[in-house]
Amino acid sequence: MVKTRRITAMVFAAIVLLSMIFSLFIIVSEADHDCTGDSCPVCDVIVSCQDTLKALGASFGTSAIAYALLFFIAPFSSLSLILLFTETPVSLKVKLLN
Repeated sequence: MVKTRRITAMVFAAIVLLSMIFSLFIIVSEADHDCTGDSCPVCDVIVSCQDTLKALGASFGTSAIAYALLFFIAPFSSLSLILLFTETPVSLKVKLLN
């Protein structure tokens, strides 16, 4: 079960990475096209690729902040210290046979 989740996460990460790479490639390759005016399909594709990159960039920024909070601030909070150093029946190796 854990292996399938890991594989699924890796596939989704690859899809996101490929969509970013192809969006950048399309924007760069079609930057100097011959525009036909207001209803230019190439300009519509470029705008769509820019929107995709903006959305993915915002999600990466949000996840980076979340990971920074998780790994740098959370270990020093008093709640995590209390949870780490409390004694539980499992840590005391108590058998509950009743």
